[in-house]
Amino acid sequence: STTGYTMDPVDLKTKIKSSGAKFCMISHMRGKIADMDEIKSICDAEGVMLLEDCAHSIGVRFGKGTASCPHTGHHGVASAISSQSY
Repeated sequence: STTGYTMDPVDLKTKIKSSGAKFCMISHMRGKIADMDEIKSICDAEGVMLLEDCAHSIGVRFGKGTASCPHTGHHGVASAISSQSY
């Protein structure tokens, strides 16, 4: 998206349709969460498995940040925390 460097759901839908993708890996960047409700809806409708990279969103919650709101990593079939060596 134009705010926060996360995936734009409209762009994702176009890319899934044009590529025939079977998996989609979404990265949350710098504590900014991708629009996971919309992205999950697109992936479900297209039969694409959703994966989340949560390295930049450890401890971040959806919604108002209350204990009842899930952390990132709960929307896809799997989640991971990537790492880089500098």
